[in-house]
Amino acid sequence: MNGKNLTIPSGREFEIRRNDDGSIPWTVLTNYPNQGFGADVMTVARVSLARRISSISDLKLISTVHDSIVLDVGDKLVDKAVKVVYSTFNDIPANMKKLWGIDSPIPFPCEVKVGKNLADMEEYEEH
Repeated sequence: MNGKNLTIPSGREFEIRRNDDGSIPWTVLTNYPNQGFGADVMTVARVSLARRISSISDLKLISTVHDSIVLDVGDKLVDKAVKVVYSTFNDIPANMKKLWGIDSPIPFPCEVKVGKNLADMEEYEEH
């Protein structure tokens, strides 16, 4: 299996290299594909969210880190922003089908936290 690639549903490939003893590292078969696919799904969410908010003033995509997306939202737009974030994650299975032909058997729930700064965040439920 040396030199062969492991391809995940999004098309990302991982080269399979055996250890000196002939075994395949466990991380190659488990962690890399899972983390890689999670990163690909989050990329879909970020792009989808960025497109949805691009025309809304006072609503800016600030940063993303791993599975966290940070927005800067004007006070009057909090409810609208929360709805956009929830709808973005609710639409991930449809986007996976469109992009990769995958029928996702699982939903992609998200948590939304709101606060004046990162230290004072509270969970915010969709209304």
